[in-house]
Amino acid sequence: MKIKKLILFLNLILLANFSALPQKVSRLSNYSVHNVGVLKEASLSLDSFVSRVSPEKLADYGLKNHSDLTKITFGTPVPVFTILNNEITFNSVWRVPLQVDNDYVALLTVIYKDDNYKAVDFGAKGLAGEISNKRAFNILGMLRVYDLQKDFLIERRGEDSLAYIPIPDNKKRFTLSQIIDMINEN
Repeated sequence: MKIKKLILFLNLILLANFSALPQKVSRLSNYSVHNVGVLKEASLSLDSFVSRVSPEKLADYGLKNHSDLTKITFGTPVPVFTILNNEITFNSVWRVPLQVDNDYVALLTVIYKDDNYKAVDFGAKGLAGEISNKRAFNILGMLRVYDLQKDFLIERRGEDSLAYIPIPDNKKRFTLSQIIDMINEN
């Protein structure tokens, strides 16, 4: 119990520091401390999600046939952020890529609430493909911008620089200031 409280305390400190300087790259990287817990929950919960998929719906989840279910491995969890009061805020959500033959085929959504990780959703074949296509980039997370109904991948560009790649990718990169301007114009 003390370890959970310590982790929660450290995460609150990280969140407070992160909110103060939203463009700081190092602060975005700190959410990987949760990867073990996120992946453990994904592993424990995957069967309950995929067992509900009928054979005719497998393609909707990026799977060709039932044998693909035995090939699933997990990619690196992608922390999800949003914008609140013109600052990036972590919302205790990760999208965990499911890989088959080294391709991301779907995402499992894991949340952290009340000191517990919980898988809550499975799917997002198109988004999984977009993330898979960007694995060569240094992706730190995903930014959900509800005001624009748009998602962006957060890319590290240098020591203290970030770029936001729209999904689907239109070959353009944005700064956080540009995204906030788009929200204010909307």
